Amino acid sequence: MLAQVKAKDIFWALFETNRMIQRKHARNGELFDRLPAIMKNIFALDVLSVFQFDYQRRRLRLRYLYGQPTNLLDAVHFQLGKGAVRWVTDRHKALLIPDAHRQPLPGRPQKVVNSFLGVPIMVNGYLIGAVVVGSFRPNSYDKRDLAVLELFSTLIGSLILKNQWIEEKIKLEVGI
Repeated sequence: MLAQVKAKDIFWALFETNRMIQRKHARNGELFDRLPAIMKNIFALDVLSVFQFDYQRRRLRLRYLYGQPTNLLDAVHFQLGKGAVRWVTDRHKALLIPDAHRQPLPGRPQKVVNSFLGVPIMVNGYLIGAVVVGSFRPNSYDKRDLAVLELFSTLIGSLILKNQWIEEKIKLEVGI
C-alpha cells in the first residue's frame, strides 16, 4: 500500500469503481478505462491485468491490461497454463509475493515485476476470473493490500459481467 493511503482513499476508490459499474457506457471496454487511475491512489501499480475465465475453452481471457504483459510472473501463458495467475485460479485463493527476486534478462532493458498480488474473482461461488497487480519494486505489497484487492475483485467481477452483457447485447443488435 502506498505510504500515505488512508481509509477514506480506499472508500473513495471503491465508490468510484462502483459508480463506473452503474453508469451507461458508450462503448465496450470503457468500463475498465479508469480503473488504473483509481487503483493508483491506493497501490504501487506498474502492471494491472484483469482476466475472465472462459468455461467453454477452459482458459483465461485477458479482458484488460495496463502495463507490459510479459512482466506478470509468466501469468499470461494460460491455457490450462502456468504461472502465478494459474495458481490463483486453480486454488481460488489470493496470492501475495512481496519479493520475487527477479532481474531483467541480460541484454534486455525490460523491467520485471518483483511484487505481485493476485486475487480470484468469485461471484456466487463461481470463478469469474482473476485480477492481478504488480510493481517493479520489491516489497510494494503486504497483507493489507491483499485484503483491499479482494474487496476490489468483487466490483471488478461486476465490471466483467456488465462488459459481457454489453457484448452479448451488441451481438443481438447487430444480428451476429
